Amino acid sequence: MTKKKARAKNNRVISGSKSKRGLIAGALAGLALALCCAGIVASWKPSVHVSNSHALLAPAPPPTPLPLAKEYISAGSKLIATEEPNLPPTVSITSPTSNAVFTAPANITIDATATDADGTISKVEFYQGTTLLNTDTSAPFTYTWPSVGSGTYSLTAKATDNNNAVTTSTAVNVSTTASGNYSLSLNGTTAYAE
Repeated sequence: MTKKKARAKNNRVISGSKSKRGLIAGALAGLALALCCAGIVASWKPSVHVSNSHALLAPAPPPTPLPLAKEYISAGSKLIATEEPNLPPTVSITSPTSNAVFTAPANITIDATATDADGTISKVEFYQGTTLLNTDTSAPFTYTWPSVGSGTYSLTAKATDNNNAVTTSTAVNVSTTASGNYSLSLNGTTAYAE
């Protein structure tokens, strides 16, 4: 084989190798662009080192779409899906206020507000200590605790979002006192107080 033929054969092998890398890089860039257009965030970095002399083989990065729930990144020849973290909901008891006092037997209405920045609230649970009192699945989140006897109670609300993240409110302490008739005698006169 002459030197001229060998050089021509080498040039074909090198250009064939370059064109295969270019086709693969172009195909992956096209896939990334298709994912972007479909509403999926795609980030792609070629796994093959591309030197400055072959800079034309590297595809232009796809346009940056608005951030969505999933991102696909290249790991060699496969795409890996990653999800943005779910933000937990916020919840607080708005009524009764802390240290409120009721007369037993009392009907205590508990009101709570709950929001979720990246989703919706699926339920709010009302607790006295560790005892579940009620579950509310739609706003306004409220529950009337009936016939509460004398004592001191710790009330909380627990909000769950549509991705099952849970947040518990700060506790609100309330108390109820027994009602009754008391008599007081002063200088032979009796008065009654409730």
